[in-house]
Amino acid sequence: MTVTAAGFVMLLTSISADEMTADKVLQTYRLRWQVELAFKRLKSGMGIHNIPARDERLARSWLMAHLILAR
Repeated sequence: MTVTAAGFVMLLTSISADEMTADKVLQTYRLRWQVELAFKRLKSGMGIHNIPARDERLARSWLMAHLILAR
């Protein structure tokens, strides 16, 4: 059964078929996955996972500067 399931992509969603087609759900998921990978690269490559500032305004400034550099 596992080998058979490996040939399929299974996505569970609460969106009804009237709201979005299966193809659109898959496209949306693929886009979301690309965003997740981008954040993973930022966190691991630029050290964004460990913001040194504790004050909210300083942390936001630090994060924005690093996001600008990442472009």
